[in-house]
Amino acid sequence: MRYALVSDIHANLQAWTAVENDLARMKPDQVICLGDIVGYGPNPVEVLERVYQRCNHFVMGNHDAAICGQFDPADFNEEAREVILWSRRQLNDQAVAVLNETPYLLLAERFSCSHAEFELPERFDYIFEPSEAETSFAATEAPILFVGHTHVPCTMRRNADGTTSHLKPAPFNVLPGCRYLVNVGSVGDPRDGTTRASYVIFDD
Repeated sequence: MRYALVSDIHANLQAWTAVENDLARMKPDQVICLGDIVGYGPNPVEVLERVYQRCNHFVMGNHDAAICGQFDPADFNEEAREVILWSRRQLNDQAVAVLNETPYLLLAERFSCSHAEFELPERFDYIFEPSEAETSFAATEAPILFVGHTHVPCTMRRNADGTTSHLKPAPFNVLPGCRYLVNVGSVGDPRDGTTRASYVIFDD
């Protein structure tokens, strides 16, 4: 089974269209969205509709949670908060109800998914450094953990000796005895110094 994992689309219709076109080329069996479909961008209605048509599974992002009242918009900076309030006015009650039913975790046989972290996924803490990944590794026994939230793609490998290595984003094979936390980057608001949309293909 080949999975595509996308995250942090942020109502960016042009970026999502580019990723949709690439998904048509890559032909994954399933597409999983790691949250933050809305926020920041100008097309929440169109993007939400298109993402729900294309993706098979979803987890809740902090911007999504704020839209449906599960996360306090006061925790955002002023600009992000203004867009959250504006986006809520663009979406009808049915769209908000769909967002409201989104789980915080997706647990599969060989991997698990969260928007930001696994210890308390509704807290939406950031994982930038290997030390910040320890609580997520401890919270689940899954060999591979997929997240977004930071908008910066990377891989953190928990080695058999208990140390954790920070790997640059690049294709890799799973090593026996190792566990991985993979940040899939951002479709709609990349923060890794490029303007390219980012997502991950996982072949189990």
